[in-house]
Amino acid sequence: SSEEILAPEPTTPLMKQYWDLKSQAADALLLFRMGDFYELFGPDAVEASKILEITLTSRDRSRPNPTPMAGVPYHSVQGYIQKLLAAGRKVAIGEQMEDPALVKGKGIVRREITRVFTPAVQFDAEGSESAYLAVFWPVDGLGNGAKARWLLAAIEPATGSAKISDALPWDRLIEIAGSALPVKHLLKVQDRTPPDLSATGFEHKIPLIEPLPTHYITDHAAHALVRAHYGEAFFAGSPDVALEAAATSAFGVLLQYLLRTQKVEKLSHLRFPSPLSPNGTLRYAPQTVEHLDLLPTPSGPQPHLFGLLNRTRSAAGARRLKEWILHPLVEPTQIQARQYAIRAIVTGLASDTFSSLSATVYDLERIAGRIQTGLAGPRDVLAWGKTLALVPRFVQMTESLEGAPASKWLKEIGRRLQANWPRVEALCARILAEMREPAPLLARDGGIFKSGTTPDLDRLLDLATNGQRFLIELETRERQATGIGSLKVRYNRVFGYFNEVTQTHLDKVPAHYQRKQTTVGAERF
Repeated sequence: SSEEILAPEPTTPLMKQYWDLKSQAADALLLFRMGDFYELFGPDAVEASKILEITLTSRDRSRPNPTPMAGVPYHSVQGYIQKLLAAGRKVAIGEQMEDPALVKGKGIVRREITRVFTPAVQFDAEGSESAYLAVFWPVDGLGNGAKARWLLAAIEPATGSAKISDALPWDRLIEIAGSALPVKHLLKVQDRTPPDLSATGFEHKIPLIEPLPTHYITDHAAHALVRAHYGEAFFAGSPDVALEAAATSAFGVLLQYLLRTQKVEKLSHLRFPSPLSPNGTLRYAPQTVEHLDLLPTPSGPQPHLFGLLNRTRSAAGARRLKEWILHPLVEPTQIQARQYAIRAIVTGLASDTFSSLSATVYDLERIAGRIQTGLAGPRDVLAWGKTLALVPRFVQMTESLEGAPASKWLKEIGRRLQANWPRVEALCARILAEMREPAPLLARDGGIFKSGTTPDLDRLLDLATNGQRFLIELETRERQATGIGSLKVRYNRVFGYFNEVTQTHLDKVPAHYQRKQTTVGAERF
């Protein structure tokens, strides 16, 4: 509650601002930007110092009960955030919304919570691991009774993948969910609370279970959010009215949570929900994934099937292989079609080229998520362009494959790539033509664009690299224009750059000069 997290008497305007933001962050650890550091105070500082193994200090040491304090450098904060998330904690970012230099002497810098990280909402994460945000939802009333049906809705925010289960009895749904999906964050709406999870073992696999208040989102708002993200097709698939209503409410909760934590209005990279257990695939019994060592587990580096099979060259390929292992095909014709296609790639004439090209494919699914949330940096954009540029070569390879069994599956992929290529061709060409390589990680580092991109940029780049020459030329021009041979272009941190004229030449100062300061023997304009 707010009484538990608010300081009783904030001692300064800065601490009042901190505790105001902390009340908004609720159960998330608040990283409060102060210059070159993100600081934590009070109980947050105590907990974070233990998890991150950093020094715990204090603020207002002269007071009887000084406030605990801990901080991490802003330029390396992402590593600390990942460690907090791995410990199952949420992290809120209290960012400076104004330039401190411009606010100096006028009060404190305005700060706002710009983003909330959770174990399953990590747009900055890399690699093949998936992390789903999920919610169980009753299909029939409030889910009471032995025959009541439930569904599971889930979204993987970083890649845009979305899953939905069938409407099933609770025990059967838990069996499927426990083996079919890596859920990292489970939302529990109070008036739609599922049966006790602790007895199922499912609860112990989830790093974070977060309760949400009753009516976290209204039915009308949920319907609007789902329509905005998935279109009318979302409501046209099932004749089961109760199932459709439950799916809409469940995805409404997920979407509302994502939009609130990421401070965005829409996530256009989200894909249309697919079945939790696709048709034509095997459904594992409870604990089968662990007992058969199909995938890596947090408990240790023991051998597993994924490790033996994985020869993929990209993160997206590794994620797809994990999906195939979790949902193996059962129809012989589909199994053979996949095997023929893989054999054609592995043994075909273009196999070496295909393999080397695959190794240069960046993780477009995750980059798309970062672009949609405004978190993509220059390096992401360049990676996006370089990967898109490979599309024509992949299309050419699929066209060159021979043999009916192999060609049908792969050539369909090639046709889809070719059909969509015109939509991105111009963007791809512009990225590669205008961006420098290697691209910086952050936009503030500069050095993003090549010379010749725009005249205005070229002028600014010239100033950045030849600024001293520009100042000398400016001083020469001003001396000639005013006839003041002793005029000097100077700089200080208060006024920036200015023209300095001695008292003996003030009668020559042009009318458009604006006086800034008077000094002994000179005026500054």
